[in-house]
Amino acid sequence: MISIIIPIFNAENYLKRMLESILGQSYQKFECILIDDGSSDSSYSICKEYEEKDTRMRCFTQKNHGVSYTRNKGISLARGKFIAFLDADDFIPPNYLYELVKCCEIGDVAICDTVFLDEKAVKFRFTVGKTVLTRTDAINALLIRKSINSGPAGKLYKKELIANLKFPSIKTYEDILFTLDALLNANKIVTTDRTQYFYVENNNGAMSKMIKNPSLDIIIATERLLQVIAQRKDLKPECCYVTVSHLFQYVIGLFRRIIIEIQNLLMGQENYSGNICVLFLLVEQFLGKRNLCFFLFGQGIFFAKWKKNSLDKEGMKMAKIYMYAHGGSGNHGCEAIVRSTCDMLNNPLWDEILLISSKTEEDIKYGLDKICTIKKDVQSYSKITLPFIRAYIALKLKNDYVPLDKLNYKKTIDMVHKNDIVLSIGGDNYCYADVNKYIMLHNMMISRGAKTVLWGCSINPEVLSNPEIVNDVRQYQLITARESITYNALKKINPNTILVADPAFGLKTAYAEIPSKFINKNMVGINLSPMVQKEEKISGIIMKNYEILIEHILKETDMAIALIPHVIWDDSDDRIPLMQLYERYKKSGRVLVIEDQNCSKLKYAISKCRFFVGARTHSTIAAYSSGIPTLVVGYSVKARGIARDLFGDEEQYSLSVQRLKETDELLKKFRWILENEELIKKQLNSKIPEVIKRALTAKEYVERLL
Repeated sequence: MISIIIPIFNAENYLKRMLESILGQSYQKFECILIDDGSSDSSYSICKEYEEKDTRMRCFTQKNHGVSYTRNKGISLARGKFIAFLDADDFIPPNYLYELVKCCEIGDVAICDTVFLDEKAVKFRFTVGKTVLTRTDAINALLIRKSINSGPAGKLYKKELIANLKFPSIKTYEDILFTLDALLNANKIVTTDRTQYFYVENNNGAMSKMIKNPSLDIIIATERLLQVIAQRKDLKPECCYVTVSHLFQYVIGLFRRIIIEIQNLLMGQENYSGNICVLFLLVEQFLGKRNLCFFLFGQGIFFAKWKKNSLDKEGMKMAKIYMYAHGGSGNHGCEAIVRSTCDMLNNPLWDEILLISSKTEEDIKYGLDKICTIKKDVQSYSKITLPFIRAYIALKLKNDYVPLDKLNYKKTIDMVHKNDIVLSIGGDNYCYADVNKYIMLHNMMISRGAKTVLWGCSINPEVLSNPEIVNDVRQYQLITARESITYNALKKINPNTILVADPAFGLKTAYAEIPSKFINKNMVGINLSPMVQKEEKISGIIMKNYEILIEHILKETDMAIALIPHVIWDDSDDRIPLMQLYERYKKSGRVLVIEDQNCSKLKYAISKCRFFVGARTHSTIAAYSSGIPTLVVGYSVKARGIARDLFGDEEQYSLSVQRLKETDELLKKFRWILENEELIKKQLNSKIPEVIKRALTAKEYVERLL
């Protein structure tokens, strides 16, 4: 039998949802211990109502003692072989108990995914996968990879494991200390991806309280965690770094809240909460613990030395992340991938994140040097060497440029070391004529002992008829496919393929100046590229379609037009066809041009539109992720695949330029988008949080490569 322990405090708005999800479990051998911790609402009455309905519900009430005391009381009352902790404002799926019990048959603790929700959408999740962990692996996952939620929920414990454990009598951080002690007691921890726990954040939730009410509990928690790390030689050294950095982040956050409060006081807003006093007390407590201070100092020296020397006792170096196959930030889609990837993978686990670029000046111009280290892909080398002579002969006699290319890239590739993680971030590079270069670069990375990842990719299934590409794709240790068409094709070739979403779905916006004539939420954003023009089968038909669309918008609606370039390369500059359209319709006074700027600022302009029609994939991703009804003018699998994954059917949401035969096809598609505006917005608002969450899962798989 499972003993379910639920501490309850003023949860009347959510309690019934949780209790109904318990009664709806496929596994029915349980008791539910409901402990009301001095609620002032009707929570206890609800508990009594369910107790009368089902004898498995056991109700208790007490004066307010806090969540730690309440959970400890629940442990003492438990009669089951297993114990599960749930929170009153959360809920569980019907298979939750069944799947965790199956795992506990072979382990001491069972852990599933935890999905964090607010009342509107998914915010983030802890993804554990399906595996069996030792206690050391589990603690490293808890403290470093953070793939295990620190709280007691989303887990099932054998009672004998935790019967003598107590939640510490502190108001915050009690959960991670209990979880740590439980994992230290366990011999085998089993994780499952077959169920999940839904954690709902609300104003009364533990997380909100922690943020709003800073306390000194972090000192106690930090000291305990560091004691454990010091005692266990099998834990990774970066455990110390991560733990201490959390303390520092807490203090920095406290400073920020103090600054805001001072500003509010100066403006006459009386919402002072005493954060300044808390800070002084925190410093006093910290300095008063000499042992903690000395320990932190010693561990800091150790970690710095370990990091400097790169190698630990097993000869493993602290990994770096390399991104390559990047064309330059003049393509703001390439820039968006770099920005969102750096943001996603930001983690003290990595020694450094580096970008290998063919156009470093572009990347610096748009500010990528502020978020990662930029290295030039091709570097000079001596031509008075035998390798150069061989390469030159191969080029002249066999027209084989690969040996010469290898020399061009050698100095840069030699920076990569064993166990570094290398991301090929080109998106759909395998679909273009210079695919042999990317195969060559991948092989060079493999020869350096790096762990290679094909990142956020799209590949036309037809391309996989090439045996060289197939052989190359098989060698990646991880492939993250950004849409299902690619995923279904690659999964058959490389089992390390996972379905995610383009990392740029998570790209943050940055405020940008937009023209004064820009009408917020009454603009049609339009992007057109020379790339799609090259793919048209009938000369000039794509431009004619755009003209007819714009004329309709100007004549039949009150909306205005914003022409938005997304690539400004010399050989593929969106501004050229867009300026042609501008010159044709500028006299209307309702057509304007958005100037070139970085991808986050362009996304800001796109987010202010009512509709968007785009030819560049990442301009449409910026629109989709901003909840803007979007029509894609596509030329490859990525346009169809992304639309299909969002809406279930790409037919109404994308237009293939290769199939374009009539001059009004774009207008017909746009009319359908216009007629179904509210439905599409509703679909996007529902789907995009899931897509962003799916994009972020790629991080967890990269971390597992360590």
